[in-house]
Formats: sequence, structure tokens, C-alpha cells
Amino acid sequence: MTSDRPRDKQAASHVLQPLKQSLLNLLAWVLTGTGEGGSGGWHLGKRRELRRTAVLAPNNRRRIAILTALPILGILAFFALLLTGEEELPSNNAIWLDKSWVYAELDTARIADLRVQMQAQQIGSAYTYVSTLGAGQRWSGHPEQGGEFMQAREQVTQFVRAFKREPDDLRLFAWLEIWAVSPGEAGSLLSDSGAHQYIADFARLMVNEMGFDGILLDIKPIFRDDDDFVRVLSRVRASIGTDKTLAVAIQADLTPPDPLLEALPGLAPGTMWSPNFKLRVLQAADEVILPLYQSYRQDARDYINWAAVNIEAAVSQLDENTALLASIPQYGPASAAHNPQVETIALALDGVHAGLQRLSAEQRHRLSGVAIFSDAPLSAEAWQAYRTGWLER
Repeated sequence: MTSDRPRDKQAASHVLQPLKQSLLNLLAWVLTGTGEGGSGGWHLGKRRELRRTAVLAPNNRRRIAILTALPILGILAFFALLLTGEEELPSNNAIWLDKSWVYAELDTARIADLRVQMQAQQIGSAYTYVSTLGAGQRWSGHPEQGGEFMQAREQVTQFVRAFKREPDDLRLFAWLEIWAVSPGEAGSLLSDSGAHQYIADFARLMVNEMGFDGILLDIKPIFRDDDDFVRVLSRVRASIGTDKTLAVAIQADLTPPDPLLEALPGLAPGTMWSPNFKLRVLQAADEVILPLYQSYRQDARDYINWAAVNIEAAVSQLDENTALLASIPQYGPASAAHNPQVETIALALDGVHAGLQRLSAEQRHRLSGVAIFSDAPLSAEAWQAYRTGWLER
């Protein structure tokens, strides 16, 4: 299953521009009697002019022309507005929902407000946190009450039912957080083939029995190529089938070779996935989320350049069967990897646009949208940064 693509602005302009020009020409003809090819239509010749009645006198002709043209102008303006709206608004954006949604007391009014907000902001998907798999291969339950997931299953199910009560196109994903390497644990969880099936079985439970539209696998950390990572994706795909969406969060390249990027002390050059491995991951999923945060960048310009490099690298390898969303941050607190004053929605979107400018017009069309990552409700300023930096840019 693949996601709808946003309409390419350049392609839409080829349809919109002639329509706009037709409107201008018709308006000029109505107002002045001229325009492209406008004057010839009213030239009657001397003999025919002499035979016309006062109905065809110049002033009366203008009135008739105006009355005839007004409905045409209205129809053309209507379709021009439709095309303009479709041109400017991306069709596939997303938002991450943290633990406070499924594990809070069920609040149908809050969920209804969320749905209204998503639709108003052109957001079609919600990546909703469900559970974490870590040490001991145990799926976590309520973050405060502890225990395993099955003890909290009914609470999560109630949230899914409330969210999907209205029949529309909003999609709800089960965000599954998986720690490949846990503190104090030797080796990687992904090296155990039994864990692959354990993950696949849990994913199937989410879509087949609990009502989620798809799965978002957030497996970390994966700093370098790992064949087991691809094997997990394949196992989950086989488990949930092709009619459910498989999304995966990938690792952005931390230190890609680019002359515009500053060297990062403590991080080895080339801390990144190889192009071949990245391609294998892109081909294994329906949707790929590229997080533009945890970059270790402390300077705004350096961060924008880093985001641009990652957008260029990921988009250039996409085909038409995989959707790519750039995940943009608005969260705290600060850490060595994350500077909340630098990694913001506004600057991340600057990086997205800078990356798209490195690509051809055809390649830019492959970026499906953006996904907002936040650990708290977005402020009015954050929403405005998203709108001006993405929807209205």
C-alpha cells in the first residue's frame, strides 16, 4: 500500500497558467473590447453595420457582452480557485502522538479536537505511541502503572475506536518503539531471529485485532548497515499483509561527506548508512520517515545544510512505490544530540526546502510530506511555523 502523492506545483502551474491567462484576456475584452483576438469578433463590415438596429450600437453591444461573459468568468474563476488550492497544499503530512494519548483517561472531546486540527492543518496520519520493546523482550504497558502491554490493551483499543469513530481518510498508525541495543545488554536484539517473529506477531495484533491502519517501526539505534534490520521489516510485512501500511523510521546520516558541513568532535566521519543498504530499507516499506533531529548540530546554518544533505540523499533513491516524509522537530529538553534552539520546525523546513533545491523537478515530487514530532501540544507559534514554512511556502 502506498500513500497519495502531493501534487507537484510545477506540473499544476502548466494547467493553471493558461486558465489564468484566459481569465485576463476575457476580462480585458469585456472592459475594453480588446484583448487577444478580441477586436476582430466585433467587426461587422460597413454593409452589415448599416443594417443593424440600435441593439447593436456600441454601448448596447458592451452591455450584452458583459451579461454574456459574467457566467463564463464565474465558471473559470471557480475552477481556477480549485486548482490553486490543490497546488498549494501537500496531501500527505503526519504527526507523532506521544504516550499521553493512548494512556491518558479517554477524552472523546480531546480526540475530536485532534481530528479537527489534523484536517485543518492538512495532516492525514497520526503515528500513535503504543509500546516499547526492550530488555527481556517484553512489550511495555502503561508508562506510569508499569506491567506488560496486554494489561493495558483494552485502554489502547478504546482510543483506537474513539479516533476512528468518524468514517474519513484520517489514518491511525501503531508506533512501536524497539531498542535494538539496551543499556546493560550484550549484543543486539535484532540478532535473535526469534525476536523478529515476536515483533511481527505484535504488529499483526495491532492491525488485525486492534484496528490500526498501519504499523510504524521505530527501531534504534541503527547507525550503520544491519541486515537484521531489513529482515525484521520483511517479517513484519509478511505478517500484516500488503493491505496494511508498513512505515519505518530510518536513521539520518550523522556525518555524511559534504564540504558545507562542520566536523563533529566525537563522531567518526562516515557515520551513515551505505547507499545500497538505504535503498534496501526504502524498498522494504510503504512509508519511510526521515527524522531531521538528533543531529548533534549546534549551529543553525550547519543544521540546515545537514538536513538538506539528508533530504537530497533519501529522495534521490526513492521510487514511486515508497512514500517519504521528513520528520520535523519541536521538543525538548536539550542533550548532546539535540539543541532545541536549533532543531526547530522552522529551521528543519528551511533544510527540507534547501534539500529539494538540490534535486530535479521530477525528484522533488517524490517527497510526500512532513511529520511533526513533538513531546507536548504544539503552541500557536509552532503551528504557524509549520503553515508558513510548509503549507503556504
